[in-house]
Amino acid sequence: MGVVFLCKNENFLLDTEKVVVKCFWETLKGNSAEVFKEPLAMSKIAGDYVPKSFDYGYMDDFNQERGFFVTEYIDGAMDGEAWLEKYGAFSVETGLEVALSVAKGLKLAHEKGIFHLDLKPANLLLKRSDSGIEVKIIDFGLSRVASSLGETAIQQSRSGLSFFGNAILGGTLDYSPPEQQSYEAYVKPSAKNDVYAFGM
Repeated sequence: MGVVFLCKNENFLLDTEKVVVKCFWETLKGNSAEVFKEPLAMSKIAGDYVPKSFDYGYMDDFNQERGFFVTEYIDGAMDGEAWLEKYGAFSVETGLEVALSVAKGLKLAHEKGIFHLDLKPANLLLKRSDSGIEVKIIDFGLSRVASSLGETAIQQSRSGLSFFGNAILGGTLDYSPPEQQSYEAYVKPSAKNDVYAFGM
């Protein structure tokens, strides 16, 4: 959906040296609340399990409006895939600790009616701390399109996948429930998607 930059913070109202800026590849126009669902959703649940959202808006790029948003940078953290590649599989104790943090983060999101829809190791940030491993769930990008999927559920692409199936091709189908991998049918996304991905 976009590209992410690590940037020096020049907003003196923020007590941080670096921030993360995500810019959308595509030109997104329309109602700001619709276009920027991801940072708005993240801001509702930011804290222990989700990075804080600081800002969002548009920038001009050759007369095209490109959306961007700014979030907290977690210094020293790495995504779950990189972590597993570097350190190997979790011990049972560490695995339970990480799983509990992810479950608590998902619970907060689901209570606000927010579904991640692309939960996988690459969308978890892990960082060692004195108390264990801190976990942050990142990239709520698909939550941005989830609410409109029902209206376009029957749309098919050349690949034969449903609209939702195409939406998650940028993610990993291994973590998507079978009913969302349908080549014909459409099942409305829900918290069940995240629960299935969490189990995987």
